[in-house]
Amino acid sequence: MKQIILSIVVIFSISQSVVFANSEFLSGPEAQVTLKKEFPRAEHIKWSQEGDATKASFVLYRIVVIAFFGKDGELLGSARNI
Repeated sequence: MKQIILSIVVIFSISQSVVFANSEFLSGPEAQVTLKKEFPRAEHIKWSQEGDATKASFVLYRIVVIAFFGKDGELLGSARNI
């Protein structure tokens, strides 16, 4: 029972931080345009900075995908979990 309550609290905390987090500033408009062009059905997009590249983690057809973009919005590469 304690594990269930703890799990609910953790999930609630994570969901609240995701709802109120503004990660749009991490990605330039060029990267967002390229992401929508290359992966038009991407859902639950989360942006982060990885060195000189911008990283987008998202769900595409129920598969987690990670894509990296250069400063000019160019898609540098992508990877997915199988």
